[in-house]
Amino acid sequence: MEGEPINYTEAMKRPDWKLWRNAAEKEVKILIKAGTWKLTKKAVVPRNHRILKGKWVFKIKRDGSYKARWVVKGFEQIKGLDYQQVFAAVVRADTFRTLLAIATLLDWDISNVDIDSAFLYGEIDSEVYIELPEGFTDLDSCGMLLKSIYGLKQSPRIWAQTLYKILRELGLTQLQSEHSVFTDIRKRYQQRTGKTDEDFLGYFAGPELIIAVYVDDLLIIGKTREVVKEFKLHLGKRVSMKESGDDEARDYLGIEISRDRERGTLRLS
Repeated sequence: MEGEPINYTEAMKRPDWKLWRNAAEKEVKILIKAGTWKLTKKAVVPRNHRILKGKWVFKIKRDGSYKARWVVKGFEQIKGLDYQQVFAAVVRADTFRTLLAIATLLDWDISNVDIDSAFLYGEIDSEVYIELPEGFTDLDSCGMLLKSIYGLKQSPRIWAQTLYKILRELGLTQLQSEHSVFTDIRKRYQQRTGKTDEDFLGYFAGPELIIAVYVDDLLIIGKTREVVKEFKLHLGKRVSMKESGDDEARDYLGIEISRDRERGTLRLS
C-alpha cells in the first residue's frame, strides 16, 4: 500500500501495522500523561452536551518515523457551548522572511524548534466531551477534557496564550506591530540601565534575541550561538521540544533554508 492510512482500521490491516500501532500507543501515553481528560461514562454526560467524535491521523515524517495523532472533529463544535473564541499565533510570511534577511546581513545565528504536543499544555476553557482514542478504550466511556487537544477550534488560541505567557516569563517582549514576534529588548536594556517598566525606553536599544512563532514552530534568531542555546535551555525547562540535532535551522514551515555564512547568503526553497 502507498501513502499513509486514512483511518485506524486500514492502519491495522497493513504489513507495517505494528509500526502504526506503536505510534498510536505512544500518542495515547502522551495524552494520558498530560492529564488531557477525565474518564467519564457516556450515560452521565449532560443532555445539552454532545460527545465530539475523533479520528486518528497517521503520517510518515521526513526522517521515516511513524506519527499518529488523535484529533477531535472540531467542526462538530457549537459556538457559545463548546467554544467561545478562535485565534492562532501565526507569524506573517513577509515577517519571518525579513527576519531571516536581517539575520543573514548581521551574521546572527538562526535556529528553530518544534514544541512537542503543544496543544496539551493549555487548560481547556469550556466543558467539552470527546470520544476516546479508537482501539484503546471501551465503548461506554468518553473523556471530559481538562486540556486542549488537536482539532478543537479553541486549541490554537489556548496554546498561543500559554506560549505567550511563557515567553513573557522568560523576559521577552511582544512586538505591538507583529504579535507573533518576541524580543529580549526590554530585559537586555533594563539589565544595562536599571530602568523600570515605567521609564522603559527599550525601542532605542537593539535586541540580541528574536523569536517568531507559527503555532508550535519557533524560529530563533540570536546575536550569538550562546544566546540561542541559553534561550533553548530555559524554554526546555517549561515545554518539551523537538530539535533537528543541528544548531542551524535547515527548514522552517516546510521551507528549506540553505545558508552560506562565509558568503553571507541565504536561500529559501
